[in-house]
Parts: sequence; structure tokens; C-alpha cells
Amino acid sequence: MTLSRTLNHVAAEHSSMIAVEQGAHRMTYTGLYRKAAQIDLLLDRLPDASGPVTVMCRSALNAIPIMIACVMSGRSYLPVDVANPPRRVEQLMRRSGSVHLVSDCLRDAYGTFLTSPSRLDSQMQVCSLRGAVPDASPALVQWAYHLYTSGSTGTPKGVLHTSSDIVNMVKAYTGSITLGEKDRVAMLSSLGHDAAVVDVYSCLLTGATLVAVDASSPLSLKTEVPRVLRSGVTVWHCVPTVLDMVASQFSGEGLNDLRVVLGGEPVSRATLENLWVRVPSARIFSLYGQTECSVISGKWIEPDDTALTLGDPLKGVEWREGQGSGNGPHHLLVRSDAAATHRVVDGDPLPLENCDGWFDTGDVVTAHGNSFTFLGRADQVVNIGGCRVDILEVEEHVKKCPGVEDCVVFLDDSGAPGPALKCLARGGENIAITDINAFLSKRVPHHLLLRSFVTTDALLPRTLSGKKDRRAAVRIALEQQ
Repeated sequence: MTLSRTLNHVAAEHSSMIAVEQGAHRMTYTGLYRKAAQIDLLLDRLPDASGPVTVMCRSALNAIPIMIACVMSGRSYLPVDVANPPRRVEQLMRRSGSVHLVSDCLRDAYGTFLTSPSRLDSQMQVCSLRGAVPDASPALVQWAYHLYTSGSTGTPKGVLHTSSDIVNMVKAYTGSITLGEKDRVAMLSSLGHDAAVVDVYSCLLTGATLVAVDASSPLSLKTEVPRVLRSGVTVWHCVPTVLDMVASQFSGEGLNDLRVVLGGEPVSRATLENLWVRVPSARIFSLYGQTECSVISGKWIEPDDTALTLGDPLKGVEWREGQGSGNGPHHLLVRSDAAATHRVVDGDPLPLENCDGWFDTGDVVTAHGNSFTFLGRADQVVNIGGCRVDILEVEEHVKKCPGVEDCVVFLDDSGAPGPALKCLARGGENIAITDINAFLSKRVPHHLLLRSFVTTDALLPRTLSGKKDRRAAVRIALEQQ
């Protein structure tokens, strides 16, 4: 059964059930699909375009009907985090080939690259990208959504997923954690993050209820997460960093049936024990995945587990170690029914690079029995709070700051309150950390800002081949702090 038909079938069977909940507001499955149908009629009035509809909303109750309207009508959509600065929103739209944007949070700054908005309904507006000419050709209906993730090239990397990818992902994920119509799933991720794709469609394809949580600040997390979890939530999908931030607010009261799905970054033994001390009955599922491959593997973690491996591949997934030199660790290769086959560059779909049908995750692993142990990233993509951050992308922006000639950005995970980006720059002696972050905040999301900015008059260290000697640069930066 296709994604559209499955969504219709589930909506009909669960018409009066709550589909999406956010704060005091709720939307039934009937209400969700009625609103999606209304939005679809309004989108039909827009000039045809082969690119995706950009969706940028603060409220999940606004965003999800737009997404469903696109899926049901064969359009593709591009979810964008509202935390992105306007320049990045423009960049993502132009790179994806998107002409139209629907939003409930437009600001004056968007007027530099968007046309004057038109009212879509009482809460949402639609506008078009200035200078973009709508394509008269048929839409690329084989794509369900575009999703951008940092890659190793220094620019945002667009990944294209089909409707069948979504269906296969949901089958693999819901079967592994036994998610069904009686579940209430707490979603903390932005709709522009791949974790949100898992949460949204695992609910809408099973009849479960999606509970959107305000995760806009550490304060909102510490107050909202415990409140939401005590409202009958049975599944909570989050990154270990967030769990560490809010675990101190928990007690076992009202959380007897809680399943915690941890993903986005490696989980430590300390994080697990911190939760079990407060909620002894909590069941913990470690989920491993990537934007390109969706969900890959997972395992239920038991208190007496001695090894925190990647678990077992989920339904429809195969994996193996890639070939390498010597006996050292190798890259993990994945082949999956839910894996993307294409990326998007300047609006054009291009095949993803693979090894005879196997996708190279870029993750370095070592075999551990029938599973693998994650050792780290092979490229310069690092993980901060569950968000993949391309160090090269940050470097390119720092080098554009007046006075900076060259720089090395690196991840420092040795201090509190957790991992953060730091930088060693040649030049920029008179630039304060507040000034560099003010410059960056107009170009990149908040989690890409720097915690430390160290300058030097000397040339940055290089290897014999002429490449930046990152290890040497890190040592210099840490010594000068």
C-alpha cells in the first residue's frame, strides 16, 4: 500500500482520535486531514513548480497539515527549522529549487528574498522566492521530502526521500519498539531534523498521537518535558544530551510505561544510569540512523549490558564493514529499503555516491560479535546535541569575518556544559567572541556558534602535503586559552 493510501486508511480508522497535540491545542485525525485538504486547494492556486514547497512553522499543528497536503497531492516538501537565519533559509530554498514558502512566523528580514506574503489561512502565509521562475514542467512527484544535513563539502547537503522510503522506515522502526495506536509519542526535534520524520510518520501511519514539545530553550525543556511525559506519553525520542539536561527533574511517578528512544549521538553508561536511578521502570532503546539511510539499527539496553554497540540492523537493512587498509577500523556500509538514492544540487536530483549499492555512512566502526561499536566520524562532521555539524561549513563562514585570514574549527568535548565548537584563527586579533558569534548568528543556526575564539599572528600549522594540521592547531588553541 502506498504512503498516501495508508495515511487515508489510518485516518479513516482513527477519525476521532487525537493525531497531533501541542500545549493545550489538539487536532484529531479528521481535523488534520480536513485542514490538509484545505491547504491543498490553496496550494493549487500557486504557479506550478517542480521544486519542493518549503515549510517553516513554529507550530506542528500548522506544519504537519502542510506536509500531509504535499504528500497526498504528490508534491514534495522541504521542512526548515525556524531557528535558521534568513540567509540560510534563502540558501536552502535556492539549492533545493524551491519556489514557494509557507510559514506561520515570517519576519521583515525575509522580505529581502521573498515576495510579499499572501494569507493562506488565519495563521499561515505563503510567498515566493524573488527572481525564481516557476517551472512549467511536471513536479518531481517521486520525491516526498527534501532534507538538509551538513556534509563534508562545507555546504548544506540535500537528501531526497521517496514515499516508499517513509513506509519502509516506519515498518522497521515501529516493529522494533512495538509502537501502535495506543501510544503517545513526545517529539522534541525540529521538523527540519530527520528525527522528526521518524516521529511524525510513525504516529500518522499507526494511529498514535504525536505530542509536540517546546524545546526552544534549556528552561522550556526542563519545565515542558516532565509535564508532557506525565500526560500519558509512552514513547520519548530524544538525544542523550537532552536526557542529561532534564533527567534531574524526573521521578518515577507517572512514568511506569515509558519507553525512551535515544539516538542522534552515542549514549554513555552514565546517561543510562542517570535515568534508571530516577525512573527504574524505563525501557531504553538505542537507535542508530542517518539522514541518508533513515533508521539503521537499534537495541533494547539492559542494565547489565557490558557493551554499548549499534545493536542489530532493523527490518530491511543490511550492513557490513567497508574495505580498508590493514587491520584497523573501517567505515560502516549500509544497504536499506528506506535509504535515499539521490541528493539535490541547485534543484537537480543527482545519484548518491555508493559502493555497488552500499552507502558509505562515514562512520568508523569495529566489529563486536554480530554487531559494531561506533568509534567516530571519518570526516569533519561532528555531533552537538544530536545535530550534525559540518566543521568545514563553519570554517567557511568564520573566514568571511572581516580581519580573519584563515582558521581551524574543532569540537571540544572535554568541558562543561557539553561539547562545543572552538576556533583558532589567523588574524582577527581585535575580534571578541561576542562579535564573531554575532556575525555567525546571521548565517548559521545557533548550535554552530563558537564557545571559544583564539587568534594567532603565525601561519596555521600544515602537514607535509599542505593540508591543515588540525591536531597541531587544536593543541595551540587549547594551550592559549
